[in-house]
Amino acid sequence: MPSLSSRTHSNNRRAAGILLCFWLAIPGAVAQLFPGTGGDSKPAEDPTTAAAISQRLETVAGELAAAAATDPNSKLISRLHELRELLTNEQRLRDGLAKERVPATVAEPRYPRDTVFALNDFYEQRFELLSAIEATTAIIAGQRKALADARAKWDDAERKRRESKREAQVDSAAELTVRKLDSRIAAERVNVQQLELHTSQRELELLEAQLAPLDAAISSSENAQKFKTGDASAGFAALAEREGRIQRDLESLKRGLASLELRLSAAQKNFAKQGDAAPEQLAQVEALSTAVDTQRQQIQLLEEQLQRIPHRRETWQLWQRALLASTGRQEMNGWIDRARERIEFINSLLIRRQGRMADLRKRSDALTARLDEQSADPIVRTAQQTQLKTMSQLAEALHADEQSLLKELRLNRHFLSVMERRTLNLEPSELVRQGYNALRRFWAFEITAVQDEPITVGSIFSALLLAGLGVMISRRLSGFFGRVAKQRLKLDHGAVAAIETLTFYILLVGFTLLALRSINFPLTAFTVLGGALAIGVGFGSQNIMNNFISGLILMLERPVRAQDVVEVDGNHGTIEKIGARSTQIRSTDGRQIIVPNSFFLESNVINWTLSDDLVRAQVGVGVAYGSPMRRCEELLRKVVNDTPEIISQPAPIIIFDAFGDNSLNFEIYFWVHARSPMQTRIISSKLRFAIDDIFHQNGIVIAFPQRDVHLDAAAPLDVRLVGAADSKPVDSD
Repeated sequence: MPSLSSRTHSNNRRAAGILLCFWLAIPGAVAQLFPGTGGDSKPAEDPTTAAAISQRLETVAGELAAAAATDPNSKLISRLHELRELLTNEQRLRDGLAKERVPATVAEPRYPRDTVFALNDFYEQRFELLSAIEATTAIIAGQRKALADARAKWDDAERKRRESKREAQVDSAAELTVRKLDSRIAAERVNVQQLELHTSQRELELLEAQLAPLDAAISSSENAQKFKTGDASAGFAALAEREGRIQRDLESLKRGLASLELRLSAAQKNFAKQGDAAPEQLAQVEALSTAVDTQRQQIQLLEEQLQRIPHRRETWQLWQRALLASTGRQEMNGWIDRARERIEFINSLLIRRQGRMADLRKRSDALTARLDEQSADPIVRTAQQTQLKTMSQLAEALHADEQSLLKELRLNRHFLSVMERRTLNLEPSELVRQGYNALRRFWAFEITAVQDEPITVGSIFSALLLAGLGVMISRRLSGFFGRVAKQRLKLDHGAVAAIETLTFYILLVGFTLLALRSINFPLTAFTVLGGALAIGVGFGSQNIMNNFISGLILMLERPVRAQDVVEVDGNHGTIEKIGARSTQIRSTDGRQIIVPNSFFLESNVINWTLSDDLVRAQVGVGVAYGSPMRRCEELLRKVVNDTPEIISQPAPIIIFDAFGDNSLNFEIYFWVHARSPMQTRIISSKLRFAIDDIFHQNGIVIAFPQRDVHLDAAAPLDVRLVGAADSKPVDSD
């Protein structure tokens, strides 16, 4: 049995827990006024005021005190601490927003405002300002995304709180309290994100407000130097001082390099004597080798910096002259070209610096890994640490040189932008010259190189132009050769078409090879291309190549020619053109028929005009029985001889063909010159008209079908009088 005192203590703890739950439930009512306190509703319109934040801080402090007095180990304590930290952060952000911030003024340059050195300082300030604006804009974009995520998490916490409230029972009051605290924490995170976003937006506004005065300072400095530049001796003196400092550092490094080389030589000799049995000697040799290499690279960096200083001095001097209104445009155009070349050179140096830094970083990481993995003796580790320190010094030197290059790059870009603005209002002759120079640079731009021969934009354009002209010239020359062959050699249309087509293809191939040679394209590549083409022909282009080769055979063998009259699948027509893949036929009714070339070699084709245009026609006529047959033959021969379209040789043939059912039939066979079936039909029609006329004049009847009617007289015939209404049949008796 538990003692009375223990039961009393347990009851007291249960009562304190219930009081704590009621105490933690109080903020639900406060949430109607302050959004960061949780509750059933969403935050109010402005939960980030200083008064609201202070009130919520006091509430959380009371909740912490009550929870600590009731149950110091409660899981609510950590949530309340997190809520207090969020509110403290909100208060700090609100205090920062409450402070009145004055936009930063333009920093006064180190040199007089009417010098190019001051103007460049203004440009550097503007560059840093634009970089800060860009970075702040990116931060704002990230904060907006974070705010949206915080609101989504707060909505989820509110949903879980409402579910706990809806399903709450007596034994789940603590769980409901936890849900409420989670909702309040999520709401405070939303408030923190809102305050951070407002802070960044205000920072962006202050940064953007500095652009206008800075642009005014740049314009004022440029205008002050239009007719007279200020005293820039201090700037040139600083440049000379930097040159002397680099020279002194270079001499010091060279002396140190000589000492390091002596030490390295001695260490190598010692290592050669002791061999692989002395790892500390090897580590020392490696460290000294790295030091020598680093020293040499630092010397090289300083020498390159010394070489760049005269170029930088020249840029300052040209900038001074470019600001003067009396500077000629032609002279400035030369400076523009020089500045662009300098910018390209600095960009190439920056790429090389980045490559060297990446290689040095890789070596340094490898050495660091060796130091972490192996447990060598102190001498080896000391040598390797010295080697790592030397690499770090070289990395710092490379980084410093990279920053110097970036600053020099911006200097040249500023100089270039000033000169380009000065040359906007150019005279027509200057515009033409600049356009011509730009076109020359574009024309000479190298796309690639084949066998150490450059292929430029100009060469490709020339090749395309030559290819286009080659097509035109090939067409004209092939037509000219065709006309010459027709006039001089008296060839027919088919031969002329074949000559034109073959000549066109030969000329086109020649011009294509010439165009490829003009861009330095190696013609030996056609050996590979020929193999690929053969594979393509064998697997994917059988039908096309079949028709192409068939076209060549048609042009050489000439079973059909242009202007020949052919009959293909029951269609009559005239061949208009024999192409590389197909032949065009125009039918007698005006339709265009496209026939693959292989069809003429694989199928039966009737060529009406292969050797000549002689065609035999036939006309039949029948006369009535009892007509004078010899007279009919004479009349038919006369009609045939009088028809001019019918040739005499071969002679026409008139045949008494048959004793027909209704007529005596004659067949007339004759030859005519015709290049189409229609011409034959026209001549046959004319002959029939003449036969009808001459038979009519001579009283010869052209027979027509007749039938004899036979009556069955075995029975009496029923005879009636037509028209008599009351007539009756009459007996035949």
